[in-house]
Amino acid sequence: MISARTGLRLTSLVSLLAAVAGAGAADLAPGLVGEYFAMDGGVADFPALAADKKPTLVRIDKDINFASTDGEFHKTRLSTDFYARWTGVLHIEKAGTYTLATESDDGSRVSVDGKQVVDNGGPHAMIRKEGQVELGAGDHPILVEYYQGTGGAGCRLLWKAPGGGDDIPVPGGALKHANGAEAQIAWDQAAWKKRKGSGGSASGWFYEMQYGPFIADTIEAPGKNIAIKGTAVKLTAAATGDEAAVVGAVAFDSDLLRVSAGWTGGYLELKGVAYDGAHGVPGPLVSGTQMFGTPVGPGWAKGDSFADPRSEPFGPLPADWAHFKGLYQYGDQVVFSYSVGGGAVLELPAFEGAGKAISRTFNLSGFAAAATMVVAELPEGK
Repeated sequence: MISARTGLRLTSLVSLLAAVAGAGAADLAPGLVGEYFAMDGGVADFPALAADKKPTLVRIDKDINFASTDGEFHKTRLSTDFYARWTGVLHIEKAGTYTLATESDDGSRVSVDGKQVVDNGGPHAMIRKEGQVELGAGDHPILVEYYQGTGGAGCRLLWKAPGGGDDIPVPGGALKHANGAEAQIAWDQAAWKKRKGSGGSASGWFYEMQYGPFIADTIEAPGKNIAIKGTAVKLTAAATGDEAAVVGAVAFDSDLLRVSAGWTGGYLELKGVAYDGAHGVPGPLVSGTQMFGTPVGPGWAKGDSFADPRSEPFGPLPADWAHFKGLYQYGDQVVFSYSVGGGAVLELPAFEGAGKAISRTFNLSGFAAAATMVVAELPEGK
């Protein structure tokens, strides 16, 4: 009996379980059928899926032994706000009382022969809960459900056989599915391949979101070159014929009035608490090939000095030295406005397609004397 609270697409799930129940030993293959659903509106409990909701990914998982991770969930291209379910059979060699358990972050639960055995629900860190079930020798339909909200993600299915000691992950040899069952489930493989996340980087709603030509956040470039109050600006080249194509980018540090980095071949890897819940990461990371950077310090000198006058390595420069006023957006272009001493500065970063170069164009007014700035710090030999 499947409860209404389960909220599953009953037609597809019942047919899967019926196929498993009717399959002979020769018709079973190793592993469980895993269905992964992106829940773009967020998820805080086992969801009620719409009848036409298609999985984001369908695959065979040999076991459910997924350690906790702060990034992409084990090659699924999902990291936050998703729901997974695994169906198949639990193969029992020796009859007796079995202890089943899940260890998960966030919620999970297990049903065997249509009866719930483990309830590890609720949003929480990686915790373990168990239940006991009497099982005869043979194959028993099993359903394992798991959902992930934000932060770390992990799910493990464990058991203790009759007379056993500590629990261990349920081995792949005890988990089976009806041969070819995964091929009966419709999902959009082309859309999944377009999702970001391959190579271990995170994915989710924050990658799908349309941010426009800039993101304001703490931006980290190679070498721990961090702009605490940074603005990453996409640079496009009209010559490509595709105004949406990001061919370069810069990070502007509004505390120090410097361009902390310029790079090509990508934009940002969206890391940090605000995006994927990962702690210990300042924020978005430069994603591409860095062309230049600048040292962490004032981008404009006061007199002849670039010495950092701040007592702590954060916060803005004194207003009589330099002061950030804001930015203007013109189409896909961004213009920064700030003052240096008594002078006013408008700065436009751009990508020069023909020369594959990043440019900085200035409009200066009100300067009573010459001013010195840091344009770029290049590697030795360049």
